[in-house]
Amino acid sequence: MLTLLAFIVTIGLLVTIHEYGHFQVARWCGVKVLRFSIGFGKPLWIKKFGKDQTEFVVAAIPLGGFVKMLDEREFEHDATAKTQFTTTDLSRAFNRQSVYKRIAIVLAGPVANLLLAILLYWALLSMGVLGMKPIIGKVFENSPAAIAGMQTNDIVLAANQTEVKSWNDFVLEVKKNPNTPLSVLVQRKVEKITLQVTPKSNIEHELEVGAIGVSVADTSLIKIHYSPIQSLNKAIKYTWDTSILSLKMMGKLLTGNISLKNLSGPVTIAEYAGQSAQLGIKTFIGFLAFISISLGVMNLLPIPVLDGGHLMYYMVEILTGKPVSESAMIIGQKIGFSLLGLMMILALYNDINRLITG
Repeated sequence: MLTLLAFIVTIGLLVTIHEYGHFQVARWCGVKVLRFSIGFGKPLWIKKFGKDQTEFVVAAIPLGGFVKMLDEREFEHDATAKTQFTTTDLSRAFNRQSVYKRIAIVLAGPVANLLLAILLYWALLSMGVLGMKPIIGKVFENSPAAIAGMQTNDIVLAANQTEVKSWNDFVLEVKKNPNTPLSVLVQRKVEKITLQVTPKSNIEHELEVGAIGVSVADTSLIKIHYSPIQSLNKAIKYTWDTSILSLKMMGKLLTGNISLKNLSGPVTIAEYAGQSAQLGIKTFIGFLAFISISLGVMNLLPIPVLDGGHLMYYMVEILTGKPVSESAMIIGQKIGFSLLGLMMILALYNDINRLITG
């Protein structure tokens, strides 16, 4: 029950935020919104709100949602339906807006997910996080750390001018810099020393990361507090770094550098949602932030039917001075639905295979 509840909260919250981004920016741009739906399929609850009497819907299949805006292209083969709208209404149709307004509306969904991730990380960091003291324990022989002159009991204060408050802060900076010189400020007894170390390249989870050959000395946990401004800066940084990592992972999946077995679907998301909820509210909030980033980044991919696909069409429109033809968009939609269908089938297969094999 906890897994099911955590999954519903995860999907419900992230989809609602995503669609609300589209909805709110559409309203700001003067577009008439006809329906705001969380879920697909048979409506379970419908209520009209606002001066436009927008239908707010909760539907039976909770694996997505949509915002339906007034669009004259839908009435090309049904002139009778068009008569229900006034001239003023039609002036607010999505298709009549400038290309830049349409870009803003489409971009708003993924951006809303990224902003949610920043907010969640900010809340976590403001509450304080558990971490290990950044004290070097063992320095492995002939490692980059040994060559740089690092010693046992050195306290790491900063890496590349970035303050280090926990061992995890230091590890993240090292991992981000394979084969790249890293300036590390350490405290050795009462002396502060700046060392130059070049992390060697390691493959971790099929990604290239840096490593310098040290272990942490003190495994006792400390609670680290950040000011609201520090928390915001770190939240933005975490969101940016995770977004880049997600893009790299997707790129490696497409190029075959990472096995397609790593593609996960709703079953795996539900499983991790349940596990993170069992570990406590902070772990669950971190999980929500990560999935929100993944959803935002995925929707920006230039695949027709995704937000990124629409953005691709609008970029072509800006370059050519005219909208992409209806026939080209139909072909693109067929390709997009086929790709997403194949991805979903593969993700579900991987999910079921993981459940069977453990």
